[in-house]
Amino acid sequence: MTEANFAALFQSALAEWPETVNLAEIQRQSGDRYTIRGLGRLLEEIEYPHIGSKEEVVVREVHWSIYTMIHMLAKSMLELKPSTIRPEAVEHIFRRRLQTAVDFKDPRWRAEDFALAQAYLESTN
Repeated sequence: MTEANFAALFQSALAEWPETVNLAEIQRQSGDRYTIRGLGRLLEEIEYPHIGSKEEVVVREVHWSIYTMIHMLAKSMLELKPSTIRPEAVEHIFRRRLQTAVDFKDPRWRAEDFALAQAYLESTN
C-alpha cells in the first residue's frame, strides 16, 4: 500500500478481522455507555503486528474505525460479519479521525505520519 487508496486499505484491514465477531456479551455502563466482552482485546491483537510499520498510523486508524462501527452496531446485533460493513461508513470515521489528528498535531505522530494521513485525506478513491 504505497498510494493512498482507502478501498485497498479497507479490504486489507477487513482480511485481518475474523469472519464473525461475537457481540453477545454486552455490558452496560452508565447511560448509553457499554462495552462488548473481548472486542477491545481483539482490536489490540489485530493492530499489534502493525506497530512500528511505515503505515502504522493509517492501518491502526482504519482498524479503529472498523472497531467503532462494530461497537455501534453491537447495540442491536448478537454477532456481525465485518465483511458486511459498508466501506463508506468506515471511511467517514477514518477520515474524521485522520483530520482530527492532523488538526491537533497528534504528538505521537512523526512528520511521515502526517504526510501519509494528508495523502489519504486528499485522495478521492
